Amino acid sequence: MHCYKIKLTSGKERWVCVADAPFDPATGKRQQITRRGKSKKEAKAAVEEVINALEDDVNIRDGKKLSFGQVADEWFSNYKIEGNKKSTLQMKIYTIGILKEYYAKMPIGNITHSNYQRLINQVSDKYSRNTVSAVNVTAGQIFKYAIRDRLI
Repeated sequence: MHCYKIKLTSGKERWVCVADAPFDPATGKRQQITRRGKSKKEAKAAVEEVINALEDDVNIRDGKKLSFGQVADEWFSNYKIEGNKKSTLQMKIYTIGILKEYYAKMPIGNITHSNYQRLINQVSDKYSRNTVSAVNVTAGQIFKYAIRDRLI
């Protein structure tokens, strides 16, 4: 962290602190946070507050930490707002329940293609072809949501 004094046009002096924040998860580029304060301590505290908030946000939205069940619930809460029919929503709830039997606690970032293929093979032994197809469609929608949200 680098701090220095500046003089405002009004003649008052202020402290400015600049520090590196975590890299931008979307672009991968470096981020610098700059904050001012009446004292060096105040400016430093403001910078540290912003950096801590950014680090918390990066950690919370990490695909290695968020479980499939959490992402599926988040996706469904957005999906039901779109105005789909009641029967469609009931089918999505049913297929999410089937997916959660296998993946509820597994981090979504750890699910591989071969792992998912094993799930589809196991589901095809228990359920009808239409249900397996619906499970596959729902899982695809959840995974696309996770990709858009940069979780995987």
